[in-house]
Amino acid sequence: MSRTGYAHVTVAELGMGVGPLVRELSENQRAVIVAPPGVGKTTKLPLMMLEAADSGAFTLNGTILLLEPRRVAAVAAARFMAQQLGERVGETVGYQIRGERSSGPLTRIVVVTERLLVRRLQRDPELAGVGAVIFDEVHERSLSTDLGLALLLDATSALREDLHIVAMSATPDVDALADALKRDERPVTVVAVTGAAHEVTTHYVGRDHRRELEDEVSDIVAQALGDNRSGDVLVFLPGRREIRRTAERLARRSISTLTLWGGSDRDGAEVALAPASPSHRRVILSTSVAQTSLTIDGVRIVVDAGLERLAVYDRHRRVEALVT
Repeated sequence: MSRTGYAHVTVAELGMGVGPLVRELSENQRAVIVAPPGVGKTTKLPLMMLEAADSGAFTLNGTILLLEPRRVAAVAAARFMAQQLGERVGETVGYQIRGERSSGPLTRIVVVTERLLVRRLQRDPELAGVGAVIFDEVHERSLSTDLGLALLLDATSALREDLHIVAMSATPDVDALADALKRDERPVTVVAVTGAAHEVTTHYVGRDHRRELEDEVSDIVAQALGDNRSGDVLVFLPGRREIRRTAERLARRSISTLTLWGGSDRDGAEVALAPASPSHRRVILSTSVAQTSLTIDGVRIVVDAGLERLAVYDRHRRVEALVT
């Protein structure tokens, strides 16, 4: 037990955490997973849970809903899990986003956006046909995350005591979350995955505020491509406007780019997330969507502009506002 009274289990790999997770789901129906980015919690854990349920390790009364904060992440996660099973999307693994759905009668895992869960709970508080809900990237916290979790906890206490809830976070500060999930004063197990360490070299470049951000980023990207290194370059920018302006500046240098943000069209996102070609170095301009839930193969250099545009709830105006 930790000082907060919650049971903590630390494991080296995600697969080693399945045992404690299954025990917790079998006994308490709720658990928290803490794992750093890159260990595969988004796509591995739902498949592991499905395999454990099919083996009789715990009872799963329906499909698994995996919640993602963004549409592009939801589609990418579903496609990757389907590939791991050697299937097409819509068979065992499907997805549902605004205006688009790919699933069938045999689908066992459905990846959806958080806002869709809120709407579904408003229509169907019982969540008929759903056996487990996995909240991914809860550390990002949004109004949809908090509202969805609150509605779900209310529904499970009154209607669905058999419904499993798993919350996954990339940051270790989850005591408040574990406190919210506990039932009948029973502690919720927090499974912490240490993950594999990757050697990273960080170079800090000072800002020249007399110049446009996009000009400085373009210079750094050109320098990175000029070095005798292999691998793609991933650039983080705060929003679509900065992405487009940076793409224009790089085009003047005859450097082609791929773009990725939360509202990217499906074809563009698939190209950016596709496996890299060893004979061609890519430059991918992205918002923070590529920092969570998504892993882009082939990236060896990351340029971070140091700015992020977030939706922050303004309690005085009672609306969400974008803040950079």
